[in-house]
Amino acid sequence: MRSEPFAEVAAYQRLRLREVRSRYEELDMGLEHYLGVERGISAEIDSLDADFAKTRKVLLSLGAELRGPETAIGPASPAASTPTEPRETHPGRNDDFRSLVNLAEAYLAEAGLDPDRDPLLQVLGSPEVAEIERRYKGDFGDVAWNETDYMVVILAGFVATLLDVFLVRIPTDGAFLGKMQQGSPLTKWLRENSESVHRDYLRRFEGAAKVPYDLSIGDAVDGLRPKVHRLMSPGHDPVLGFVFGVKDIMSGAGTYIDKHGDVVRLGTSMSPGSLTVAFLKVFLHLISDVGTSAGIPPPLFTLLQLVKAKSPFVLGPSGERVSWTDVARYMYAHGYDLRHFVTMGVVPASVEMIVRGWWLCRSYESGEEPESAKAKLTSMLLLAHTIAASGNLLKTGAIFGMNPLALNWAQMLALFPATMAWVKESLKRDRTIRSSLDQEWLSMYRTSLGYSP
Repeated sequence: MRSEPFAEVAAYQRLRLREVRSRYEELDMGLEHYLGVERGISAEIDSLDADFAKTRKVLLSLGAELRGPETAIGPASPAASTPTEPRETHPGRNDDFRSLVNLAEAYLAEAGLDPDRDPLLQVLGSPEVAEIERRYKGDFGDVAWNETDYMVVILAGFVATLLDVFLVRIPTDGAFLGKMQQGSPLTKWLRENSESVHRDYLRRFEGAAKVPYDLSIGDAVDGLRPKVHRLMSPGHDPVLGFVFGVKDIMSGAGTYIDKHGDVVRLGTSMSPGSLTVAFLKVFLHLISDVGTSAGIPPPLFTLLQLVKAKSPFVLGPSGERVSWTDVARYMYAHGYDLRHFVTMGVVPASVEMIVRGWWLCRSYESGEEPESAKAKLTSMLLLAHTIAASGNLLKTGAIFGMNPLALNWAQMLALFPATMAWVKESLKRDRTIRSSLDQEWLSMYRTSLGYSP
């Protein structure tokens, strides 16, 4: 694999600098020798001057006439030209970078470096490479993966898939296209206990939380019936309810999604309420409905009704693929509610626990700050969630015969924040590295201009 041009140029400059330093050391050693010779000659001259002064003094005492020292004054002889080595022509500051790369490639090839390996690793010594790597990881975090990292991610995805297949399964026991399938034992336990809690504690809120979007039957909205009316009303969504539900209460109207995937808004005789009253009513109404036999939809699941495109699922003996709107209505009518969403949440939760638990143990053992390489953690979580989501698709298609009830909505939702976290941390790390490089270039530029740091 060919090296990056910047790496080749950096390696070339490194070799040239090493060559200049070597020549400087040779010249420095020769200069020390000649300085020693010069000091010896200077000492001899000083001794001759002393002897000459004594002789002159003796001659003067004898009456001899002495002339001053003759000084040979004549035209200055031209300085002998010193032959210099032919200077190597380097690209100027305004030359194309490609010419510098070509020069670097030729020089590295002449120096015997392997073009298929990183030139910098061939030029730098092992201690220097280790020190640079240590400083780089300390400043920007270690994002390189090793075998243990891959094993942890694969383990997390595998465990999540096993939990999805054997624990989450589908909401309730039932037949799909003539084949009986077993439901989730955890969802069954949640449904039984929530119904008793609703009967003993939560039913009392029904009278105090009357809302204008609780119509369960009527010709004004196609497909409206008691079993799916909460799915058709965004106000019953645990998340969207605090947007659409609050808006409906404050306006005294109801918002619905009919069986065709179209949004329908109906006026009612209820009086509009204030913002505070609207929030309280939405909360109490959700509490009063969560433990009923139909329950309330999973978070954001209501939006699936707006997708009118054909899905890959077949719900009847005709063999015709139905729209996502019909799939959503079928799933909710067969127990796909908030209680099953809690069961489904075991899958992404297991991924988070395994990967983050290993990350904390590794950080504690190495003494590093867990936040120092968060970009690596988010990449591991993203891949682990992707494996878990792929396992869920395999479970839905191969094990449960394309039953849409086997889809794990919680795992699909977990992919979005995992992806956003990875993108955020990667961009943050890239900005930190770029800022550090810019500071170094600015420092070098100021130094070249003679500015003190």
